[in-house]
Amino acid sequence: MDMAKALKFKFDVDLEDPDIWEFIDGHMSKSYKEWKAKLHKHFKEYAHDLQLARATPPTNKVFVTHRKIEEWHWLVDNLYTDEKYQKRCKANVNNRKKKEYEHTGGSRPFLKHKEAAEKEGQHVTLIDNWNNMHMHRDKGVWINEVAENKGKKMKAAMAMYIQQESASSSNPSEHISISDVHQLGIMTKELGIGSGKRIRGLGSNLRVETSSRSTSRYSKTSMIEDERYNKLSETVEKLCDIVKQLQAGINDRSRKKRKRNSKYNGKGPRLRPDSSDSDSDSDSDDSTTNHHGDNLQGGGDGVYNGLEDIGHGH
Repeated sequence: MDMAKALKFKFDVDLEDPDIWEFIDGHMSKSYKEWKAKLHKHFKEYAHDLQLARATPPTNKVFVTHRKIEEWHWLVDNLYTDEKYQKRCKANVNNRKKKEYEHTGGSRPFLKHKEAAEKEGQHVTLIDNWNNMHMHRDKGVWINEVAENKGKKMKAAMAMYIQQESASSSNPSEHISISDVHQLGIMTKELGIGSGKRIRGLGSNLRVETSSRSTSRYSKTSMIEDERYNKLSETVEKLCDIVKQLQAGINDRSRKKRKRNSKYNGKGPRLRPDSSDSDSDSDSDDSTTNHHGDNLQGGGDGVYNGLEDIGHGH
């Protein structure tokens, strides 16, 4: 079943909204990327012996039961041992080493940390939130000197803005607030802009756009601290549950098919499956195509299609 149809069947969600598709597509693309990384990590454990690597596919939890061993052989023979692929992997490793600092926020999105703090009654600015995520929580010290310098520069820029506003308005500084848009301007200047116009270190939801007049403005989707963001998060979580349920169903049908075939072991005619099993047969691991029509026999370029359809197909 097409993923869009599955969503419409299960949830009341507006799939015509490009922001919703961008959110879902980004989440599923990330899952697909992480899945490929797990496959490659498994290969590297046996890379010293290619024959052993070919004979030792990942566990069913990673490679899933309906995939053929030939698909794993294709990955080993055509991708993981390819010279260009290996060079690209080495370049990525070197690029990651150039990363100046990590953060202590875990997998929770940047804005979710701010939201959690506010639910506890804390008033946390975007800059304060960034600083908190770059300190050791148990010790209250910065993770390294680079992060400390950036955090203090942004904090100083925010203090200077408040001081200037206080002087021009004759209001006490404690009564002056700094907007999220102005904070994002300070953070963009200090942290820089990454791919997709993302502000570095702030996740995928905070982006800067440049108009034709070369003046910076921040997209409305940057401020995702409202009810809409929460609904999107809930939808994606439910979507992940659907994917797990679909996979469990495929695995269950595969086991039933193998059990049914083992009864005959090639001897005598096979019984025609009744109507209750017909759908099961079409999706079982004996089929040369999956429910998307992707070739699953013998590897090839379609080896990743199971999750690629989820990550990129609308």
